[in-house]
Amino acid sequence: MKTLLVTLDFPPIIGGISTVFYNIWKHLSRQEHLILAPMAEGDAAWDRGFGTNMRRLFLPVGDSTGRKAACLGLLLAYSLWVVPKERVRYLVCGQPMVPGIVGVFFKRLFRVPFQVWVYGGEVIKFRHNRFLFGLLKLVLKEADTVVVNSAFTFGVFADLGVPREKLREITPAVDTGMFRPGLATDDLVERYGLAGKKVILTVARLSERKGHDMVLRALAASRDRLPDCRLLIVGTGPDEKRLGGLVSKLGIQDMVVFCGYISHRDLPRYYNLCDVHVMPNREVAGPDTIEGFGLSFIEASACEKPVIGGRSGGAFEAVENGVTGFLVDPMNVEELSDKIVLLLTDQAKAREMGIQGRKRALRQFQWEGRARIVEELLQSGKR
Repeated sequence: MKTLLVTLDFPPIIGGISTVFYNIWKHLSRQEHLILAPMAEGDAAWDRGFGTNMRRLFLPVGDSTGRKAACLGLLLAYSLWVVPKERVRYLVCGQPMVPGIVGVFFKRLFRVPFQVWVYGGEVIKFRHNRFLFGLLKLVLKEADTVVVNSAFTFGVFADLGVPREKLREITPAVDTGMFRPGLATDDLVERYGLAGKKVILTVARLSERKGHDMVLRALAASRDRLPDCRLLIVGTGPDEKRLGGLVSKLGIQDMVVFCGYISHRDLPRYYNLCDVHVMPNREVAGPDTIEGFGLSFIEASACEKPVIGGRSGGAFEAVENGVTGFLVDPMNVEELSDKIVLLLTDQAKAREMGIQGRKRALRQFQWEGRARIVEELLQSGKR
């Protein structure tokens, strides 16, 4: 008997959710645990490591009702074939909307139990849409287990009425063998002209809640104090045009580099390249509402780099304030600017925070441990 993970996020799709599923499922039995994920450019290279347990399906992406309905129809149709064929006895729904509805369908019609993974922003995102909020609550009610990514997210769903005994917290982790200090960066220094420069790094999707605009404003505000500073922004996303315009408006074109998409295997070298990783995450309106955890903070910490995050969402768990970095008011340019300047000028402080971050990553954030928890949940769920 097998389990099936149905997810809309899996490499080579970029993002924290994709990273979590890839790193946990690669530690699980390839024969017992199947994965159903969208087709994406470059997926063959990722799938070679998973062998026959990977299933790819062309799925329309986007937040429109029509695209979501089409995506749901395709997932249901394919699942109706693969679930009996592979004798699947337990579903893992990677997101509450669409995959979660697939879970409800199979539970009600075929008595197949399921768990659903949630990330903290769903309640805010759907609360003002009566129909979608009703679907969310239905999925949560029917799910046998609701997996949350932080204590913050646990609280959000407990407050919504999900029984606490149904909730299970599994925070993201990091590959500390891959994300480590001491990696060669000479070619990157030359590529971006960083010799003799202090480097701020932001690794995040270019969306409003990640706070890139506040980093740009803080950089402009501290220019006189940090004349030899450069900001590298790694990632792509819908906010790219607005951020480019803000760079020009602030007159800091010579201080900012948009690096675009960087492959997962190259990310550790970018963390090694920087002096501080900054992402002042915040809560915003719209489909992309709040940071449920903040995996990039742990990746930077694993590379012995101090971090700065926003006092919002799950960043409280990802950043140990005053130990591995700082949490700031994500809308306070002055506070953010002062903390950046502190970590770029006080080398001893920055070094100590980086060391503590690495120790914490080794102690608390290992994928093998997360995989053991998931394996236990899946085995108990199939019984």
